[in-house]
Amino acid sequence: MSGLPNLGNTCYINSILQCLRYQRHFVNSIKDYDHSKDDLFDKHFIDLMFLDYDNAVLQSFITKLAKMENSPFQLFRQSDAHELYLFLMDNFYETHKLNNPFKGQYESTITCSLCNNESKTKQDFMSLSVSLVSEDVQECIKDFEKEETLQGIECEKCNQRSDATKRINIVQYPNTLVVHLKRFTNHLKKAEENISLNDMSVYTLSATCNHSGTVSFGHYTATVKKSNGGWTFCNDNFIKEINQFPEKSEMPYVLFYEKYKN
Repeated sequence: MSGLPNLGNTCYINSILQCLRYQRHFVNSIKDYDHSKDDLFDKHFIDLMFLDYDNAVLQSFITKLAKMENSPFQLFRQSDAHELYLFLMDNFYETHKLNNPFKGQYESTITCSLCNNESKTKQDFMSLSVSLVSEDVQECIKDFEKEETLQGIECEKCNQRSDATKRINIVQYPNTLVVHLKRFTNHLKKAEENISLNDMSVYTLSATCNHSGTVSFGHYTATVKKSNGGWTFCNDNFIKEINQFPEKSEMPYVLFYEKYKN
């Protein structure tokens, strides 16, 4: 396993790339894909999933990432790792008509308090952004789905404005579930709560994108699970095997879970 050099505040890029390299469903879906006719950015992205590469490939990928339309990922400026993950996946699956193992779907139901009319909409997702209400990720997901009250909503049926309730239900879970922990607030503060690094009922933890430090002076790393069940810590080009994976940590920011093998 090779590390990724930091080419100027690029630790957030390195951490996401390392996490993606160890997502079995994702890597298997692209390993036989012929990317010879792709543009250079997509070609480099796929190459970075498999090859031992020189710095020129990573440098070109980062430069082209910064120059893409509407890209917030400027050279020598650290950005948010979760935003990068979403940007890369949106771009990749918009361009490539391949099966997306990260895509799930939830249904939002808004119920009028006056006439009890239910308005339902479905939305695809490639990650769930959850509040840190518990050390248990499953409890955080339950909180994401809990009912909330909306004020001053105009009902599409009775045309009256009143309070309403809103509830989200995840109706389709993806093969690879990505959970984003809301550690950063609008007041530039970071939540330091621990999270239990456990498997879930049908998912096994396969990687974590970690954040240490503060909002202004933070650093990203990755912890990835190898095929033999061991774990590796990736800190840019520093790679270290982990003898004992921690049960809890305040570092994880984006967690990757894969469905158990059939």
